[in-house]
Amino acid sequence: MDFEYVEYEYFGHETHAGERISSLLTDSGYQSLRRDTAELVRRYLPGVALPGPSGRTEMAHTVDALIPPADSTARVLLCERPAPNGTPGTILSVLALGRSQNDAHRVCTAVRLVLDSEAVANNGATRIHRFRHEWLPILGLDRPAASPSSVARPLAAAQALLALQHAPTVLGRPSILRSRADKIADPARGPIDPEVMDRLVPEKLVERAFVLVCRESGQIVGVGEDAAEVETAMPMTLRCPHCRRPLGEEAHDVLYSLSAQGEEFIRSTRWIREAVEAALQRRHCETVAVAEGTGSDVDLAALCHDTVLLFRTTDSAPSDEDVRALADTVAAFERAVPGVPVRSVYVTSQAASPSDGGNLAAHTLLELSRLDAGLDRLLEDVKQDNFVRLTGSALEMVRPDPALLLPSKE
Repeated sequence: MDFEYVEYEYFGHETHAGERISSLLTDSGYQSLRRDTAELVRRYLPGVALPGPSGRTEMAHTVDALIPPADSTARVLLCERPAPNGTPGTILSVLALGRSQNDAHRVCTAVRLVLDSEAVANNGATRIHRFRHEWLPILGLDRPAASPSSVARPLAAAQALLALQHAPTVLGRPSILRSRADKIADPARGPIDPEVMDRLVPEKLVERAFVLVCRESGQIVGVGEDAAEVETAMPMTLRCPHCRRPLGEEAHDVLYSLSAQGEEFIRSTRWIREAVEAALQRRHCETVAVAEGTGSDVDLAALCHDTVLLFRTTDSAPSDEDVRALADTVAAFERAVPGVPVRSVYVTSQAASPSDGGNLAAHTLLELSRLDAGLDRLLEDVKQDNFVRLTGSALEMVRPDPALLLPSKE
């Protein structure tokens, strides 16, 4: 199940917001299942009194379920809940459910067009703005304008650099040949992908050279800045200094070397933060990386389904002090921004020891080698929790069988 939603805030003691929105959608061609249910009850059990709309709602509950026009598979839920922190008023959530995120987005857009045309005011979908401009300063985070140097790199890029770091030294730098990249592999990460190396060259994390390699000894006998320069050297009548064979019989290859900038990158935890950020961006989360030198106890923050995710990254097992600092940061944020769901996440390149279980119980722990699977599970839990928060514990979407409403003949 995928869903998108928009919320509308009604101040004061509005008690019929859900019914009013349901009427607008029904008049626009949406079929109300809840209304059909009420009509069935009145038809087959005319003496039964139906529960009317209560006053101020005390918890989230589903007001109505509708089928969009010409779409028998999608659903639109109208859910009410009280305004947070005891503020007088009601929040109405309009949820669009679909088989995929694209279906949910399409249905949600259609619903918003209908409601906007009816001049429904007080749209409360402002959390992204608040996340960027109010909540991030509380966490000590900021995000500079996007630039080529600040693009989040996927985990594969960091894994390639780590593998390259342990490669044999060639011409004074840890290096590998393209033709041998699949033979130099970290068992935990797999072989090095030359295409990933090529993407790291413009970022100056990897240096690339075009070389001639002796077929007999495997030694490099010539280095050029581009392929044309090496191609020019191949027909020459010079001989290899290792096996005395003519240069025309040497192999053309590419040499990748770890640059000084690349060494600095993998010595820091930037590579872990960027891997997490890239994974969140692929999942359409609003993210922000910690600015260098702020001293914040949070390395990354994200907003997903109205839940704030606070990440701490480390290239070693988390210490007790780090775990306590993250817990203190979460508690301080919850005091400053009450009512906003918060999840704290530890991302580490090493597995935590069993003795750390008690300290880490309040946090979600993700191992970097299984980052994608761990994030998928985490975000799915966040999505389900948010769905329950929006709809309440009772969800009435099934059209009842009229036979079940008739009194028994026995």
